[in-house]
Amino acid sequence: MDAVLISFDLEVASDRQKLETSAEDLIITQIGFASLDTRDIDVLSSSSDLSRLISVAMYVVKSKAKSKKAARKQERECIFAPARSILQDQVVATIARHLRIPDDLRRGQAEDNLRAVVLVGNSIGEDLRFLRCLGMDIAAFAPMRLIVVDTHTVARFVLPPYHPNLRVPPGHSFSLAGILAQLGYHPRLDVFHNAGNDAVYSLYATLLLVVERGAARELELGITERIRLQYIRRAVSKVLEQSFAIESPDAQPLYPPVMIMLGAGLREIASALVPRPAEP
Repeated sequence: MDAVLISFDLEVASDRQKLETSAEDLIITQIGFASLDTRDIDVLSSSSDLSRLISVAMYVVKSKAKSKKAARKQERECIFAPARSILQDQVVATIARHLRIPDDLRRGQAEDNLRAVVLVGNSIGEDLRFLRCLGMDIAAFAPMRLIVVDTHTVARFVLPPYHPNLRVPPGHSFSLAGILAQLGYHPRLDVFHNAGNDAVYSLYATLLLVVERGAARELELGITERIRLQYIRRAVSKVLEQSFAIESPDAQPLYPPVMIMLGAGLREIASALVPRPAEP
């Protein structure tokens, strides 16, 4: 699939539990994006700097939120991109602009000329619910070819205990930090809950989950696919290990010992990253 992977995260100043029943107090304080064009994966090699292929955008939304928790979140710096300030009434337009990406290789009507998007995020359903509370429906302005993938749900299938209905082993967590830890990487906890940082780490987690899934079905893959997955793992590992926000990674990554049939979302990502060669 020819698509742009867009990792998306929101931070809100409101009490999330109260938002279950009322959206009156919903205040978005941060928006983060991290984008990777699958066309750029074609140039990936063992020496590639993946961070140069990923576009990061971080927005701080001006608000009158006075809570101490919101203030602490606002103080957390995005370590991947400078923050830009926007107003509350610019939130919808800002998100729409990042999802509607013109396709330079195609010509035609406006809707036909947009890139397909795979929108990823950890527990992204909650963020989309917040947007609906603001009267914003992603499907109304996103490209017609849009797939939404929740890294939390995908991780519950790819990592132990390999199914969301099974009890999580002691010491394991499926927060974003917990998923990365299970994959062998331990960012400092103080970098999370910044929308820009969370968007970037969610994108890296998604790529690593694709690699882990590929490792479980290695015998089904061709040489080209295996090499592509190796390049992706090395490229992600290189970025994470060099980041000053990362502690030393675990020596051994996890490899699921069982075959798991996942939803279309992860299959679409995997096919975009490791496309099978064309039939002769």
